[in-house]
Amino acid sequence: MRLVVRTIYWSAHQNEPIEGWMPLGYVAHSYGISPVVLQTALGLPIGIRDPRPLSEVAAEQGKSFEEARKALEAAIAADRKQASETGGDRTGQ
Repeated sequence: MRLVVRTIYWSAHQNEPIEGWMPLGYVAHSYGISPVVLQTALGLPIGIRDPRPLSEVAAEQGKSFEEARKALEAAIAADRKQASETGGDRTGQ
């Protein structure tokens, strides 16, 4: 049952516009991207789950949420471009 609920939820929440309430993991799942790509874009420790909302992460770094959002969008676009050029191979992620 849980699998069905998750499948239905995420099929309707793909590529959601990035908002301040979202944690990094939510964005990664929504965009089908490795959290490592997004952690790198924000200068966060790699491999450590961070449940804080992105607005809080940005504020702690002395950035606006808009700056953080743009950095994440650029990282997502770059990762997708790389995946399309390599046939979907995201080596190292």
